[in-house]
Amino acid sequence: MKQKTPTRRRWRNAAVLATAAVTAGALAAAPASAEVVDVADGHNVGVFHSIDMIAAFGWAAGEDVTVNVLRDGVLIGTETGPAVEGPDGIGIEINHGPEGAAVDGDCWEGQTPDILPGDVIQATNGTDTDEVVVDHMGFTGEPFLAPNGDVLLDGVAKTSAGVAIPPSALDSAEFRDGSRFRVFANEIRVTPRPGEVGGFRMRYNPNRNFERNRDNRTPAQIRQTLLTVDGHMIGFGHTEPLPLDTQMAEGLGDAPGPAPGCTGPSAQWGVNRVNPGAVNRSTLAGGLTVNGVAHNATAVRVELSDGTNTVATQATGTANWSASFTRAQLQRLDDAELTVNGLYTVPALVAGGEGGEITGKTQTVLKDLVRPTAPRATPRAGLHRGTQRVRLRAPGGDDIRWTLGNGRQAAPTATRGNLYTGPLAITSDQVLKARAVDAAGNVSTILRQGYRIGNVSTRPRIRRASAGAAGGRATATARWQSPRVTNGRVKGYRVTALKLRSNGSVASQKVSRLRQPRARSLQMRLPRGSYRFRVFAVNPFGKSALSVRSNRVQSR
Repeated sequence: MKQKTPTRRRWRNAAVLATAAVTAGALAAAPASAEVVDVADGHNVGVFHSIDMIAAFGWAAGEDVTVNVLRDGVLIGTETGPAVEGPDGIGIEINHGPEGAAVDGDCWEGQTPDILPGDVIQATNGTDTDEVVVDHMGFTGEPFLAPNGDVLLDGVAKTSAGVAIPPSALDSAEFRDGSRFRVFANEIRVTPRPGEVGGFRMRYNPNRNFERNRDNRTPAQIRQTLLTVDGHMIGFGHTEPLPLDTQMAEGLGDAPGPAPGCTGPSAQWGVNRVNPGAVNRSTLAGGLTVNGVAHNATAVRVELSDGTNTVATQATGTANWSASFTRAQLQRLDDAELTVNGLYTVPALVAGGEGGEITGKTQTVLKDLVRPTAPRATPRAGLHRGTQRVRLRAPGGDDIRWTLGNGRQAAPTATRGNLYTGPLAITSDQVLKARAVDAAGNVSTILRQGYRIGNVSTRPRIRRASAGAAGGRATATARWQSPRVTNGRVKGYRVTALKLRSNGSVASQKVSRLRQPRARSLQMRLPRGSYRFRVFAVNPFGKSALSVRSNRVQSR
């Protein structure tokens, strides 16, 4: 790492953003279509992807700021340096062409990344981080003459997602020929260009009295300058005060790479995506696809290893490459945490003087073709009284997914269904379907359990009792209406005969057990006297409440 030198820097191209300044207050908002992810108030992230330059302002003087460039989650460029005072406030400007020896913060560390639309730019002090996405902005051809003598220049401005940035938001259209001749945004007409999303057209009128024409150039000279000198610039955010996000395309002939004063590029490489995320019983047939990024590589070979066995394949593409492994290749590897490694053929410039095959950032992917054991449920299926708290357990400690319904509901899969986190409250008749899902996404066979939830029956409704016939044994008959019960059925009844004193109080009682679920009456042999009856029902969940007392009858 270079020794940090928190001194004031000077830039060869210091005029690039000379009209902008950072203020301590709230900053103007970026265009609605700009892809600002998260930038703090008082900060600015300026992106010049056509020249691989990043400027980050709003940090404290002397504060170490790291700027990272990420593509698909892979770090492809980084630099750390102290924030210093520059033309646009206190911050750090990387790859802007330092005047004199480069110090920390001037040039990219070890490489100059080729910054492209869709890359993520981060500026951080280790605690707070500003982040923006690089927009697609640039010129699509050379300047040319309109029939009326105006100079035209076409370009495109859109987000990396392909959403057009309206010309009204492009507030930073400029042309510069050194310090002698400059045309600013309010002197350039920018209009939409039909036929291309985000397409725009810049129009210069050479007959205008431009604000910066120190050589008093004639319209013919101005027209020639606009057609032949490489000084065009387009973008948004080149305003005062600086907004959260500034994105510019500078120059027709400026090539990506290190600015004057910065060293040549080296490279970073890496595997950044593996799809599917695991190799299991269901994904094995489709094979495995691997994607990655590389810089300055002429070929990419990709290896997949279980630690003992290795299979390899050649990638297609280099800067953004892709490689595929077949089912047959995957079956040659053990069930294990597989390592995916890219091997990059690079020139001598990258390999420290000797070209060859080098390695980069790796990824891992789990291979597991064993189906887990089905989960278990407690309590088991069947008829239960009242709400049941059903607990599920996967013998292997795997995740469990479940569904409840009438039995015709879809069964859970590795990604569909509820993830079990605790006991399930089952309050009515339901069918539970559950599967265990292991770390690789394999699913077990289905556990299917049906629960019937019942309750104690309502109390029987007493009906009119009657006395026995005169003569013979003394009897009386109790009558009732069958009660309601949720699930299950009545198993029998208990009939109580209450013998009454003359004042109506109970002198004694006799209970008869009746194991006839369909019974609705009972003739009881009773000592002669006056009686009332009460009845309760018995079902699988217990006994109901007692009925009210019947009418008063005589046993005779």
